[in-house]
Amino acid sequence: MKTKPEIIAFFKSSVPLFAQFADELLAKLVDGSRVVSFEANEAIAHCGAEATHFYVVLGGTVTASALGDGGVRQVFGQLKAGETFGEGALMAGNPLLADIIADSRCEILLIPVSLFQSVIVAAPGAVQFISRTIADRMKFIMADPVKAATALRQSDDPYGLKLKGERPEKILVINCGSSSVKYCYYDTANEARHARGLIERIGLDGTCLKHSGPKGELKKELPKSGYAEAFKAMLAELTAKEMGVISGTGEVSVVAHRVVHGGEKFTEGTLITDEVLAQIEALSPLAPLHNPVNVAGIREMRKLFPAVPHVAVFDTAFHHTLPAYAYLYGLPYELYEKRAVRRYGFHGTSHHYVSLRAAQFLKRRPNELRLVSCHLGNGSSLCAVDHRRPHYGHALRRRGRRRTGVSRAN
Repeated sequence: MKTKPEIIAFFKSSVPLFAQFADELLAKLVDGSRVVSFEANEAIAHCGAEATHFYVVLGGTVTASALGDGGVRQVFGQLKAGETFGEGALMAGNPLLADIIADSRCEILLIPVSLFQSVIVAAPGAVQFISRTIADRMKFIMADPVKAATALRQSDDPYGLKLKGERPEKILVINCGSSSVKYCYYDTANEARHARGLIERIGLDGTCLKHSGPKGELKKELPKSGYAEAFKAMLAELTAKEMGVISGTGEVSVVAHRVVHGGEKFTEGTLITDEVLAQIEALSPLAPLHNPVNVAGIREMRKLFPAVPHVAVFDTAFHHTLPAYAYLYGLPYELYEKRAVRRYGFHGTSHHYVSLRAAQFLKRRPNELRLVSCHLGNGSSLCAVDHRRPHYGHALRRRGRRRTGVSRAN
Protein backbone atom coordinates (compact mmCIF):
# COMPACT_ATOMS: atom_id res chain seq x y z
CA MET A 1 0.00 0.00 0.00
CA LYS A 2 1.33 3.42 -0.96
CA THR A 3 2.76 5.70 1.74
CA LYS A 4 1.72 9.35 2.15
CA PRO A 5 4.76 10.75 0.25
CA GLU A 6 4.19 8.18 -2.52
CA ILE A 7 0.54 9.16 -2.87
CA ILE A 8 1.42 12.87 -3.05
CA ALA A 9 4.06 12.17 -5.70
CA PHE A 10 1.55 10.00 -7.58
CA PHE A 11 -1.03 12.80 -7.47
CA LYS A 12 1.38 15.29 -9.02
CA SER A 13 2.64 12.93 -11.72
CA SER A 14 -0.41 10.85 -12.63
CA VAL A 15 -3.64 12.62 -11.60
CA PRO A 16 -4.21 15.61 -13.91
CA LEU A 17 -6.73 17.19 -11.55
CA PHE A 18 -4.08 17.50 -8.83
CA ALA A 19 -1.11 18.45 -11.03
CA GLN A 20 -1.20 22.12 -9.96
CA PHE A 21 -2.17 21.59 -6.33
CA ALA A 22 0.29 22.72 -3.67
CA ASP A 23 1.92 20.00 -1.59
CA GLU A 24 0.19 21.37 1.52
CA LEU A 25 -3.25 20.86 -0.01
CA LEU A 26 -2.36 17.38 -1.24
CA ALA A 27 -1.09 16.44 2.22
CA LYS A 28 -4.36 17.68 3.71
CA LEU A 29 -6.30 15.50 1.27
CA VAL A 30 -4.25 12.41 2.03
CA ASP A 31 -4.40 12.94 5.81
CA GLY A 32 -8.19 13.20 5.75
CA SER A 33 -8.76 10.26 3.39
CA ARG A 34 -8.20 6.54 3.50
CA VAL A 35 -6.74 3.98 1.12
CA VAL A 36 -8.82 0.83 0.64
CA SER A 37 -7.79 -2.26 -1.32
CA PHE A 38 -10.36 -4.26 -3.32
CA GLU A 39 -10.07 -7.74 -4.80
CA ALA A 40 -11.08 -8.65 -8.35
CA ASN A 41 -14.88 -8.58 -8.82
CA GLU A 42 -15.41 -6.73 -5.55
CA ALA A 43 -17.85 -3.82 -5.65
CA ILE A 44 -16.33 -0.45 -4.77
CA ALA A 45 -19.46 1.66 -5.18
CA HIS A 46 -23.04 0.83 -6.08
CA CYS A 47 -25.30 2.34 -8.72
CA GLY A 48 -28.06 4.39 -7.11
CA ALA A 49 -26.18 4.86 -3.84
CA GLU A 50 -25.63 8.26 -2.27
CA ALA A 51 -22.26 9.78 -3.16
CA THR A 52 -20.20 10.02 0.02
CA HIS A 53 -16.67 10.08 -1.41
CA PHE A 54 -14.56 11.20 -4.33
CA TYR A 55 -12.54 8.22 -5.56
CA VAL A 56 -9.02 8.14 -6.96
CA VAL A 57 -7.65 4.95 -8.51
CA LEU A 58 -4.12 4.49 -7.11
CA GLY A 59 -3.48 1.09 -8.69
CA GLY A 60 -5.24 -1.57 -10.74
CA THR A 61 -8.27 -1.08 -12.97
CA VAL A 62 -11.99 -0.76 -12.34
CA THR A 63 -15.06 -0.87 -14.60
CA ALA A 64 -18.11 1.39 -14.47
CA SER A 65 -21.33 -0.35 -15.53
CA ALA A 66 -25.05 -0.47 -14.81
CA LEU A 67 -27.99 -2.75 -15.46
CA GLY A 68 -30.19 -1.62 -18.30
CA ASP A 69 -33.36 -2.75 -20.00
CA GLY A 70 -34.09 -6.43 -19.50
CA GLY A 71 -31.39 -6.78 -16.85
CA VAL A 72 -28.56 -6.56 -19.39
CA ARG A 73 -25.41 -4.94 -17.96
CA GLN A 74 -24.05 -2.02 -19.95
CA VAL A 75 -20.38 -1.13 -19.55
CA PHE A 76 -19.69 2.61 -19.55
CA GLY A 77 -15.93 2.38 -19.43
CA GLN A 78 -12.79 1.27 -17.63
CA LEU A 79 -10.78 3.43 -15.24
CA LYS A 80 -7.07 2.92 -14.64
CA ALA A 81 -4.55 4.26 -12.15
CA GLY A 82 -4.66 8.06 -12.01
CA GLU A 83 -8.32 8.35 -12.99
CA THR A 84 -11.17 9.42 -10.72
CA PHE A 85 -14.87 8.77 -10.28
CA GLY A 86 -17.78 10.04 -8.22
CA GLU A 87 -17.34 13.68 -9.22
CA GLY A 88 -20.55 13.81 -11.26
CA ALA A 89 -22.74 12.63 -8.39
CA LEU A 90 -20.99 14.91 -5.90
CA MET A 91 -21.29 18.00 -8.08
CA ALA A 92 -24.96 17.43 -8.94
CA GLY A 93 -26.08 15.92 -5.64
CA ASN A 94 -27.45 12.88 -7.46
CA PRO A 95 -27.01 9.15 -6.75
CA LEU A 96 -24.14 7.32 -8.44
CA LEU A 97 -24.86 6.47 -12.09
CA ALA A 98 -22.93 3.19 -12.17
CA ASP A 99 -21.63 0.21 -10.27
CA ILE A 100 -17.87 0.48 -9.88
CA ILE A 101 -16.32 -3.00 -9.84
CA ALA A 102 -12.66 -3.94 -9.45
CA ASP A 103 -11.26 -5.73 -12.51
CA SER A 104 -8.15 -6.78 -10.64
CA ARG A 105 -6.75 -6.18 -7.19
CA CYS A 106 -6.67 -2.42 -6.84
CA GLU A 107 -6.13 0.41 -4.38
CA ILE A 108 -8.57 3.30 -4.16
CA LEU A 109 -8.22 6.55 -2.21
CA LEU A 110 -11.57 7.53 -0.70
CA ILE A 111 -11.75 11.29 -0.21
CA PRO A 112 -14.72 12.34 1.99
CA VAL A 113 -17.28 14.72 0.49
CA SER A 114 -16.31 17.39 3.04
CA LEU A 115 -12.72 17.49 1.73
CA PHE A 116 -13.95 17.34 -1.87
CA GLN A 117 -16.02 20.47 -1.27
CA SER A 118 -13.62 22.40 0.95
CA VAL A 119 -10.28 21.58 -0.71
CA ILE A 120 -10.75 20.28 -4.25
CA VAL A 121 -13.68 22.36 -5.50
CA ALA A 122 -12.21 25.48 -3.86
CA ALA A 123 -8.93 25.14 -5.78
CA PRO A 124 -8.48 27.43 -8.84
CA GLY A 125 -9.39 25.67 -12.08
CA ALA A 126 -10.62 22.50 -10.38
CA VAL A 127 -14.31 23.04 -11.14
CA GLN A 128 -13.55 23.66 -14.83
CA PHE A 129 -11.44 20.48 -15.01
CA ILE A 130 -14.09 18.39 -13.24
CA SER A 131 -16.83 19.83 -15.49
CA ARG A 132 -14.88 18.86 -18.61
CA THR A 133 -14.37 15.34 -17.24
CA ILE A 134 -18.10 14.95 -16.55
CA ALA A 135 -19.04 16.38 -19.96
CA ASP A 136 -16.63 14.09 -21.83
CA ARG A 137 -17.93 10.99 -20.06
CA MET A 138 -21.58 11.89 -20.63
CA LYS A 139 -20.86 12.64 -24.29
CA PHE A 140 -19.38 9.16 -24.66
CA ILE A 141 -22.39 7.53 -22.96
CA MET A 142 -25.00 9.56 -24.84
CA ALA A 143 -23.47 8.56 -28.18
CA ASP A 144 -24.83 5.04 -27.57
CA PRO A 145 -28.67 4.99 -27.22
CA VAL A 146 -28.62 1.83 -25.11
CA LYS A 147 -26.00 3.17 -22.71
CA ALA A 148 -27.82 6.50 -22.60
CA ALA A 149 -31.12 4.83 -21.69
CA THR A 150 -29.35 2.87 -18.97
CA ALA A 151 -27.68 5.95 -17.51
CA LEU A 152 -30.94 7.89 -17.57
CA ARG A 153 -32.91 4.93 -16.12
CA GLN A 154 -35.23 4.76 -19.12
CA SER A 155 -36.47 1.18 -18.91
CA ASP A 156 -39.86 -0.48 -19.10
CA ASP A 157 -38.37 -3.61 -17.52
CA PRO A 158 -36.43 -2.39 -14.45
CA TYR A 159 -36.37 -5.86 -12.89
CA GLY A 160 -35.22 -7.74 -15.99
CA LEU A 161 -38.07 -10.25 -15.71
CA LYS A 162 -39.63 -9.87 -19.13
CA LEU A 163 -38.90 -12.26 -21.97
CA LYS A 164 -38.19 -9.98 -24.89
CA GLY A 165 -35.60 -9.16 -27.48
CA GLU A 166 -35.22 -7.26 -30.71
CA ARG A 167 -37.74 -9.62 -32.31
CA PRO A 168 -40.31 -12.20 -31.14
CA GLU A 169 -38.72 -15.47 -30.10
CA LYS A 170 -39.94 -19.01 -29.54
CA ILE A 171 -37.70 -20.46 -26.84
CA LEU A 172 -37.47 -24.06 -25.69
CA VAL A 173 -35.79 -24.50 -22.29
CA ILE A 174 -34.41 -27.89 -21.23
CA ASN A 175 -33.46 -28.99 -17.71
CA CYS A 176 -31.97 -32.47 -17.93
CA GLY A 177 -31.62 -34.36 -14.64
CA SER A 178 -30.25 -37.75 -13.68
CA SER A 179 -33.57 -39.50 -14.40
CA SER A 180 -35.89 -36.74 -15.57
CA VAL A 181 -36.31 -33.96 -18.12
CA LYS A 182 -38.19 -30.73 -17.50
CA TYR A 183 -39.05 -28.53 -20.44
CA CYS A 184 -40.72 -25.16 -20.99
CA TYR A 185 -41.75 -23.48 -24.22
CA TYR A 186 -42.03 -19.68 -24.32
CA ASP A 187 -43.55 -17.59 -27.09
CA THR A 188 -42.43 -14.03 -26.35
CA ALA A 189 -45.09 -12.60 -28.66
CA ASN A 190 -47.96 -14.50 -27.04
CA GLU A 191 -47.75 -15.61 -23.40
CA ALA A 192 -50.98 -17.59 -23.83
CA ARG A 193 -49.03 -20.11 -25.91
CA HIS A 194 -46.56 -21.06 -23.17
CA ALA A 195 -46.27 -24.79 -22.43
CA ARG A 196 -44.32 -26.95 -20.00
CA GLY A 197 -43.79 -30.57 -19.16
CA LEU A 198 -41.94 -33.19 -17.16
CA ILE A 199 -40.74 -36.68 -18.07
CA GLU A 200 -39.90 -38.74 -14.98
CA ARG A 201 -38.13 -42.04 -14.28
CA ILE A 202 -36.13 -42.07 -17.51
CA GLY A 203 -34.37 -45.42 -17.87
CA LEU A 204 -36.56 -46.92 -15.11
CA ASP A 205 -39.87 -48.73 -14.95
CA GLY A 206 -42.85 -46.42 -14.80
CA THR A 207 -41.57 -43.70 -17.13
CA CYS A 208 -44.22 -40.98 -17.22
CA LEU A 209 -44.83 -37.78 -19.19
CA LYS A 210 -46.84 -34.82 -17.85
CA HIS A 211 -47.60 -31.94 -20.22
CA SER A 212 -49.59 -28.74 -19.79
CA GLY A 213 -50.27 -25.97 -22.27
CA PRO A 214 -52.93 -23.59 -23.56
CA LYS A 215 -55.13 -26.53 -24.63
CA GLY A 216 -55.09 -28.34 -21.30
CA GLU A 217 -53.10 -30.99 -19.45
CA LEU A 218 -52.28 -34.62 -20.04
CA LYS A 219 -50.44 -37.47 -18.36
CA LYS A 220 -49.30 -40.62 -20.11
CA GLU A 221 -47.16 -43.64 -19.44
CA LEU A 222 -44.11 -44.19 -21.65
CA PRO A 223 -42.09 -47.34 -22.33
CA LYS A 224 -38.92 -47.74 -20.32
CA SER A 225 -36.30 -45.92 -22.41
CA GLY A 226 -33.45 -43.42 -22.48
CA TYR A 227 -33.08 -39.69 -23.09
CA ALA A 228 -33.35 -39.93 -26.88
CA GLU A 229 -36.81 -41.48 -26.60
CA ALA A 230 -37.80 -39.04 -23.85
CA PHE A 231 -36.97 -36.03 -26.02
CA LYS A 232 -38.87 -37.55 -28.96
CA ALA A 233 -41.91 -37.97 -26.70
CA MET A 234 -41.55 -34.33 -25.62
CA LEU A 235 -41.38 -33.17 -29.24
CA ALA A 236 -44.42 -35.26 -30.11
CA GLU A 237 -46.49 -33.43 -27.50
CA LEU A 238 -45.17 -29.99 -28.48
CA THR A 239 -46.18 -30.62 -32.10
CA ALA A 240 -49.36 -32.66 -31.53
CA LYS A 241 -52.53 -31.34 -33.17
CA GLU A 242 -54.52 -31.74 -29.93
CA MET A 243 -52.08 -30.28 -27.37
CA GLY A 244 -49.18 -28.83 -29.38
CA VAL A 245 -47.92 -25.26 -29.62
CA ILE A 246 -45.52 -25.54 -32.60
CA SER A 247 -45.77 -27.08 -36.04
CA GLY A 248 -42.21 -28.46 -36.13
CA THR A 249 -38.63 -28.02 -34.96
CA GLY A 250 -38.02 -25.18 -37.40
CA GLU A 251 -40.47 -22.98 -35.53
CA VAL A 252 -38.24 -22.86 -32.42
CA SER A 253 -35.75 -19.99 -32.58
CA VAL A 254 -33.41 -21.10 -29.75
CA VAL A 255 -32.97 -24.01 -27.34
CA ALA A 256 -31.63 -23.12 -23.87
CA HIS A 257 -30.04 -25.75 -21.63
CA ARG A 258 -29.57 -25.56 -17.90
CA VAL A 259 -26.02 -26.69 -17.07
CA VAL A 260 -25.05 -27.11 -13.43
CA HIS A 261 -21.33 -26.32 -13.49
CA GLY A 262 -19.43 -23.85 -15.63
CA GLY A 263 -16.34 -23.71 -13.43
CA GLU A 264 -14.36 -20.50 -13.84
CA LYS A 265 -14.61 -20.76 -17.61
CA PHE A 266 -18.27 -19.91 -18.23
CA THR A 267 -19.66 -16.80 -16.55
CA GLU A 268 -22.66 -16.07 -18.78
CA GLY A 269 -25.01 -17.73 -21.25
CA THR A 270 -22.87 -19.29 -23.98
CA LEU A 271 -23.63 -20.44 -27.53
CA ILE A 272 -22.95 -24.17 -27.64
CA THR A 273 -20.40 -25.38 -30.19
CA ASP A 274 -18.56 -28.69 -30.30
CA GLU A 275 -15.66 -27.02 -28.48
CA VAL A 276 -17.91 -25.56 -25.78
CA LEU A 277 -19.61 -28.93 -25.29
CA ALA A 278 -16.22 -30.58 -24.82
CA GLN A 279 -15.28 -27.94 -22.23
CA ILE A 280 -18.53 -28.52 -20.34
CA GLU A 281 -17.83 -32.25 -20.34
CA ALA A 282 -14.30 -31.60 -19.07
CA LEU A 283 -15.83 -29.89 -16.01
CA SER A 284 -17.60 -33.10 -15.02
CA PRO A 285 -15.23 -33.81 -12.09
CA LEU A 286 -16.65 -30.69 -10.43
CA ALA A 287 -20.25 -31.94 -10.85
CA PRO A 288 -20.09 -35.68 -11.61
CA LEU A 289 -23.80 -36.24 -10.94
CA HIS A 290 -24.93 -33.41 -13.19
CA ASN A 291 -22.64 -32.27 -16.01
CA PRO A 292 -22.45 -35.68 -17.76
CA VAL A 293 -26.27 -35.81 -17.86
CA ASN A 294 -26.45 -32.19 -19.06
CA VAL A 295 -23.99 -33.03 -21.86
CA ALA A 296 -25.98 -36.11 -22.87
CA GLY A 297 -29.15 -34.04 -23.04
CA ILE A 298 -27.49 -31.36 -25.16
CA ARG A 299 -26.21 -33.97 -27.61
CA GLU A 300 -29.65 -35.50 -28.05
CA MET A 301 -31.37 -32.13 -28.45
CA ARG A 302 -28.82 -30.98 -31.05
CA LYS A 303 -29.79 -34.05 -33.09
CA LEU A 304 -33.50 -33.19 -32.84
CA PHE A 305 -32.97 -29.46 -33.46
CA PRO A 306 -29.88 -29.36 -35.73
CA ALA A 307 -30.67 -26.02 -37.40
CA VAL A 308 -31.43 -24.13 -34.18
CA PRO A 309 -28.85 -22.36 -31.98
CA HIS A 310 -28.38 -23.99 -28.58
CA VAL A 311 -27.34 -21.94 -25.56
CA ALA A 312 -26.00 -23.13 -22.19
CA VAL A 313 -27.06 -21.27 -19.04
CA PHE A 314 -24.89 -22.15 -16.04
CA ASP A 315 -25.96 -22.44 -12.40
CA THR A 316 -22.57 -21.18 -11.31
CA ALA A 317 -22.52 -18.12 -13.60
CA PHE A 318 -24.55 -15.90 -11.25
CA HIS A 319 -21.88 -16.43 -8.58
CA HIS A 320 -18.88 -15.61 -10.76
CA THR A 321 -18.51 -12.17 -9.15
CA LEU A 322 -17.64 -13.67 -5.75
CA PRO A 323 -14.41 -12.01 -4.55
CA ALA A 324 -11.46 -14.21 -3.69
CA TYR A 325 -11.93 -13.89 0.07
CA ALA A 326 -15.45 -15.32 -0.35
CA TYR A 327 -14.67 -18.22 -2.69
CA LEU A 328 -11.35 -19.47 -1.30
CA TYR A 329 -11.39 -22.00 1.53
CA GLY A 330 -8.99 -22.06 4.45
CA LEU A 331 -7.06 -24.86 2.76
CA PRO A 332 -3.65 -25.10 1.06
CA TYR A 333 -3.76 -22.81 -1.98
CA GLU A 334 -2.42 -25.56 -4.23
CA LEU A 335 -5.77 -27.37 -3.88
CA TYR A 336 -7.34 -24.42 -5.67
CA GLU A 337 -4.54 -24.14 -8.23
CA LYS A 338 -4.29 -27.84 -9.06
CA ARG A 339 -7.75 -29.26 -8.30
CA ALA A 340 -10.01 -26.20 -8.59
CA VAL A 341 -11.25 -26.62 -5.01
CA ARG A 342 -13.11 -23.39 -4.18
CA ARG A 343 -16.63 -22.16 -3.52
CA TYR A 344 -18.52 -21.83 -6.81
CA GLY A 345 -22.10 -21.31 -5.67
CA PHE A 346 -25.05 -23.25 -7.05
CA HIS A 347 -28.67 -22.78 -8.10
CA GLY A 348 -27.64 -19.44 -9.55
CA THR A 349 -30.56 -19.11 -11.96
CA SER A 350 -32.93 -19.61 -9.02
CA HIS A 351 -31.16 -17.12 -6.73
CA HIS A 352 -30.99 -14.56 -9.54
CA TYR A 353 -34.70 -14.85 -10.26
CA VAL A 354 -35.73 -14.83 -6.59
CA SER A 355 -33.68 -11.70 -5.87
CA LEU A 356 -35.32 -9.90 -8.81
CA ARG A 357 -38.82 -10.98 -7.76
CA ALA A 358 -38.11 -9.82 -4.21
CA ALA A 359 -37.11 -6.40 -5.53
CA GLN A 360 -40.27 -6.28 -7.64
CA PHE A 361 -42.42 -7.22 -4.65
CA LEU A 362 -40.73 -4.58 -2.47
CA LYS A 363 -40.95 -2.01 -5.29
CA ARG A 364 -37.24 -1.31 -4.91
CA ARG A 365 -34.44 -1.34 -7.46
CA PRO A 366 -32.47 -4.62 -7.19
CA ASN A 367 -29.19 -2.76 -6.74
CA GLU A 368 -30.56 -1.05 -3.62
CA LEU A 369 -31.11 -4.27 -1.69
CA ARG A 370 -29.13 -6.67 0.46
CA LEU A 371 -30.93 -10.02 0.47
CA VAL A 372 -30.53 -13.60 1.62
CA SER A 373 -32.03 -15.91 -0.99
CA CYS A 374 -33.05 -19.47 -0.08
CA HIS A 375 -33.35 -22.26 -2.66
CA LEU A 376 -35.15 -25.23 -1.11
CA GLY A 377 -35.43 -28.71 -2.61
CA ASN A 378 -33.55 -32.03 -2.71
CA GLY A 379 -30.50 -29.80 -2.98
CA SER A 380 -30.77 -26.53 -1.06
CA SER A 381 -28.62 -23.43 -0.92
CA LEU A 382 -28.37 -19.99 0.61
CA CYS A 383 -26.98 -16.94 -1.14
CA ALA A 384 -26.21 -13.46 0.19
CA VAL A 385 -27.01 -10.97 -2.58
CA ASP A 386 -25.47 -7.55 -2.02
CA HIS A 387 -26.78 -4.89 -4.41
CA ARG A 388 -27.67 -7.61 -6.94
CA ARG A 389 -24.22 -9.21 -6.75
CA PRO A 390 -23.74 -12.58 -4.98
CA HIS A 391 -21.43 -12.14 -2.04
CA TYR A 392 -21.59 -15.60 -0.51
CA GLY A 393 -23.16 -18.92 -1.43
CA HIS A 394 -23.47 -22.18 0.50
CA ALA A 395 -25.18 -25.36 -0.68
CA LEU A 396 -26.64 -28.18 1.38
CA ARG A 397 -27.64 -31.69 0.37
CA ARG A 398 -30.39 -33.92 1.70
CA ARG A 399 -29.03 -36.56 4.04
CA GLY A 400 -28.65 -39.96 2.49
CA ARG A 401 -27.66 -38.82 -0.99
CA ARG A 402 -24.30 -39.99 -2.22
CA ARG A 403 -21.57 -37.44 -1.57
CA THR A 404 -18.96 -36.77 -4.21
CA GLY A 405 -16.39 -34.50 -2.60
CA VAL A 406 -15.34 -31.73 -4.95
CA SER A 407 -18.72 -31.74 -6.72
CA ARG A 408 -20.12 -29.74 -3.82
CA ALA A 409 -17.12 -27.51 -3.22
CA ASN A 410 -19.53 -24.62 -3.32
